[in-house]
Amino acid sequence: MTRTLKIAHLYGNLMNTYGDNGNLLMLEYEAKQQDVQVETELVSVGDDFDPNKYDLVFFGGGQDYEQKIVARDIQSKKEALTAI
Repeated sequence: MTRTLKIAHLYGNLMNTYGDNGNLLMLEYEAKQQDVQVETELVSVGDDFDPNKYDLVFFGGGQDYEQKIVARDIQSKKEALTAI
């Protein structure tokens, strides 16, 4: 029986300065070795965030400009993120 790990990649289109997509690729690789399927969904600026849809939330690093954009938007997701 294959299990599924559902990951929310918060602001993956903005916060990937340090090659964070590579971290997700390694996580997916390791999961597959254990017969676990990985589904990753990008959650970005203006998107709704439902914490009940995911098993894991991944948040990478970014430059100052992108961090300012994210800092404004993440306020709309704060309640859902802190409820996890």
